Amino acid sequence: MDFWGRVKNFLMFIDFFVKQWQLHSTYEDIIKEHFQEGSRPVLSHLLRKAELWFVNSDFAFEFARPLLPNTVYIGGLMAKPTKPVPQEFETFIAKFGDSGFVLVVLGSMVDSFQSQNVLKEMNSAFAHLPHGVIWKYKSSHWPKDIKLSANVKMVDWLPQNDLLGKDYPGVLLSFNLRVSQAHRGSDL
Repeated sequence: MDFWGRVKNFLMFIDFFVKQWQLHSTYEDIIKEHFQEGSRPVLSHLLRKAELWFVNSDFAFEFARPLLPNTVYIGGLMAKPTKPVPQEFETFIAKFGDSGFVLVVLGSMVDSFQSQNVLKEMNSAFAHLPHGVIWKYKSSHWPKDIKLSANVKMVDWLPQNDLLGKDYPGVLLSFNLRVSQAHRGSDL
C-alpha cells in the first residue's frame, strides 16, 4: 500500500467514527426523550452489556473470522415471497416497455448524508437513461431548486421485495442485497 492508500484508509477510518458518532447521538436523543434524568442508560454501556448479538447476514457471505459465542447470524430472516406490485408501479414500469427500469435504493443513512451536488449529478445522469428510474428518497429532503427528470419517479416507500422478485427487465442500484437475492436464487 502506498502513501495515498494509507491516507485514504485513515480518512475512511475517521469518516466511520464521525458517522458512528452522528448515529449514536440520534439514539442518545431518543434515550433522553424516554428516560428520566437520573435513570438514563448510556448507549455505549448498553452495547457492552449485550448478551446476544444478531447479525442480519449469512455466515457464508462473511469473511472468515473468530466470533464470540453470543453472536448469531440470522441472514434471510426478512426474506419473504413476493406479492403483486401495486398498480402505480406497474403503470410507471409499463411506460418504458422493453427498456425496463432502474431501481435506486441507497438506504436511509445514505439518503440523509447526500449533498445537493450529488443529488443533482445523479438526477442529471438518470435523465440520459432510456429506462424509467424508481428512486426511493424522502421527497421532503429533496432540494426545491432541482427539477426531477421526466423518467424518474421518486417515492418515500416502495415494495422492493416485490419489484425485485418479478421478471421485469431492470437494473438495481443499491447495496447489501446478497441475502435477499440468494433467497430468490436470482442475480442482479
